Amino acid sequence: MSPDQPHRAARPAVMLAVVVLFALVLGACGNTGVTGSSGSDANANKKQDVSFIPEAQRSLYDAFSVVKVTKDPLAEYKAPTGPLKYCLAESYTKQVFRVGPPLGSVGMLKALVGQLVKQGKATGPLVMTDSNNNVSVQLSQMNNLVQQGCQVIFTYPGTATGLCSAVKNAYEKGVLVVSYGTEASCPNMISVDVNQYRMAYLAAENLASRLDGKGNVVLVNAIKGVPAAEAERQGALDALAKHPDIKVTGEIYGNWTPSIAKSEMLSYLATHPDQIDGVWQAGLMSSAVNQALEQAGRKDYKVEAFSGTCAGLALWHKNGGDNFSFLQAGEPFAYMAMEAAQRVLAGAKPVSNVLLFDMPLITKDNLDEWYQPGMTENSNCYPNAPEKYRVDPKDLDPLLPGTTGELPTLEYATAKSF
Repeated sequence: MSPDQPHRAARPAVMLAVVVLFALVLGACGNTGVTGSSGSDANANKKQDVSFIPEAQRSLYDAFSVVKVTKDPLAEYKAPTGPLKYCLAESYTKQVFRVGPPLGSVGMLKALVGQLVKQGKATGPLVMTDSNNNVSVQLSQMNNLVQQGCQVIFTYPGTATGLCSAVKNAYEKGVLVVSYGTEASCPNMISVDVNQYRMAYLAAENLASRLDGKGNVVLVNAIKGVPAAEAERQGALDALAKHPDIKVTGEIYGNWTPSIAKSEMLSYLATHPDQIDGVWQAGLMSSAVNQALEQAGRKDYKVEAFSGTCAGLALWHKNGGDNFSFLQAGEPFAYMAMEAAQRVLAGAKPVSNVLLFDMPLITKDNLDEWYQPGMTENSNCYPNAPEKYRVDPKDLDPLLPGTTGELPTLEYATAKSF
């Protein structure tokens, strides 16, 4: 397996074929030093030493450039004994990734902590704070959670570095800090995620292919400053920069929120009458963007699906064709973060500060397994992952060697999408 080929051995064959195809496209850029419009080095990750990542997982780190990948982040960590207090320091809960439906990352963590309570491994329900995208407030809230006796703190950080003093305070007091869905470049914590840069790159490559390598493209980005969002944006820019006949004519920020994305897109369209041939969007916003384009009377454009929302799948099911999408719902991210935490609590020592896992793709060949009658272009939800496409916690084991204690049984929680 080449460094540019994703690790998909455990997935259905059709999915493997699609990913290998995209990987070959990505691999074609090699180390050419393509630079996006932000001016950053598109292949800065190539300079990182990830030789300490097990070989079978190393391909997952290809083109990863959100934070520096380091070794042995919890070398001195000693897990507490007895039932533990679980907490969550959230940064923004006004989107379906966090609160669902179906469950969102928050609902998944609450359900998993509930399972731990029943097994005598947690002291009570998940304790949660929300900073509403205010980094200083999230920092204060995390310090307060430490003071309240939280022993495991999950977080979706609103910044790569803004919580580092709180993480340091937590680690010094024996608290395990785990981020998910995005990374933090703070010592003595772990981040559990997929390679957001890579996924965004492949989605933009797919859009370029659908456009036959030419046309005007608008980027609808997520939340400015959030590491995962910035990685996604850069991935899209780097992929599109390979195509001289594709021009990125504008960028807006939709905050991963359909209502905001639609409003911002309508405002953009009102002042930019030039032709739009394609839209790359950072997730959750494909149907909202399409509605804005339709409302403005635009025609002959393509919108990339990317994140597998109910609305996006409904739009895709109606229009057909090729697209690029994966389940960017909060549930699998939170589930894998909890599974990683349980391994650390059972004695495992993570090989890296960043633990990347494999996420199944949604393709035109398996779209009907994800799409459900009742999904509409206005649905504000994610689908429940069919069981055979759910993330596998065993994928984490090579990254978390040395488990000596017994792992609890954690069932992947589900709820109705709509």
